[in-house]
Amino acid sequence: MTTTSDATGLSSSISVITSADGESIVQGTALKISWQTSNAPAGSAVAPMPEKALTGHIFDPIASALRTSGSYTWHVPIFVNEPIPCAPDLTGGCIGSMNPTTYKIVARLYTPARRQPHRVWTGKDSSDLDYMDRKP
Repeated sequence: MTTTSDATGLSSSISVITSADGESIVQGTALKISWQTSNAPAGSAVAPMPEKALTGHIFDPIASALRTSGSYTWHVPIFVNEPIPCAPDLTGGCIGSMNPTTYKIVARLYTPARRQPHRVWTGKDSSDLDYMDRKP
């Protein structure tokens, strides 16, 4: 899969492949994710994410702040039914949760904000780089 972006006037792209392209994998196994970028802005990073194929829901990054070209081994989580009722999606799983169905791996090419002195990270994960001033 290749995604192209033109945020800086230079056309940037990222191509993602996995060790299971076009094949099934088993929960609890390792999946090798590899990517290559072109015209990546200086200081940019990559965050691979699973996307539920049927619904298009993109989950939180598997990892973030990765080099613009490289690979990462993801240990695929084991699906466990939630003991609470939930709103089902088209796959029969809870909306927003991972369940046994078809996924693809997508990746985001981004430029992290620079850390400033006396600032605290307030995001949910390292791909969400919002900072606020810390009171001394």
